[in-house]
Amino acid sequence: MTNLGDIYNQTVFLLGKDKIGGYVSPERFNDAIEYVNTSYLNLLVSQFELTKEVSNSLRNLIKRLGGAMNPPITLDAYGYGDIPSDLRYEVRSSYNQFYNQTCGSTRQYRSVEFVSQAEWDHRHDVEMYHPTNEEPIWCFEGGKIRVSPVLPSFEFAYIRFSAVPFFDYDIIDGEPVYLPVGAVHANDLSGQAVGSPSRSVEFEFPIEDYVTLVQMLVRYFAVGNREQFNLQATAS
Repeated sequence: MTNLGDIYNQTVFLLGKDKIGGYVSPERFNDAIEYVNTSYLNLLVSQFELTKEVSNSLRNLIKRLGGAMNPPITLDAYGYGDIPSDLRYEVRSSYNQFYNQTCGSTRQYRSVEFVSQAEWDHRHDVEMYHPTNEEPIWCFEGGKIRVSPVLPSFEFAYIRFSAVPFFDYDIIDGEPVYLPVGAVHANDLSGQAVGSPSRSVEFEFPIEDYVTLVQMLVRYFAVGNREQFNLQATAS
């Protein structure tokens, strides 16, 4: 399996094979892949919380502010900075502390510890636990990131939200056929204009995870179909 079209076909095949269902409309499939996308990301984040290791499944979703591609988070005079709009879970935060010396300056990498609001208050109330340039802290406060003491910059690595997958298609011989990213609609039977670009969005998880995603999709439809069957049986 290499794309959403393969995932769709395999899901429909397994549903029919297991006699749970067969035909799955593109609309229902899009509802399902959005749900599975969120559920799978939540599962991966939960695993990261336990192990503190970035799995291969999460590598494409790690974003670094302060690296070669993205500037660090800018802090105001009070240590406040904007929360990234696509933040799902913090991985690591740090800054570079510089020391002036006779022949120049040296740089020391420092971790910035995440703390709860209660811990933040405690660290500032008790003098011996006050945050320092050698042991700075940060927390979420008032819809912002707040860092203490105020640092010149704040490098931040985090798990971002994954893009919402979307299955676009053409109707060919009466059946929905996946329209890959970059393709254009050959007809207007799906409701899209001829020649309009595909709206498809692929899963951002690695191909090695597609078998797991299909299994989750089959369970999603199986539960829904069984509930619908039970409702019909009860009504009759």
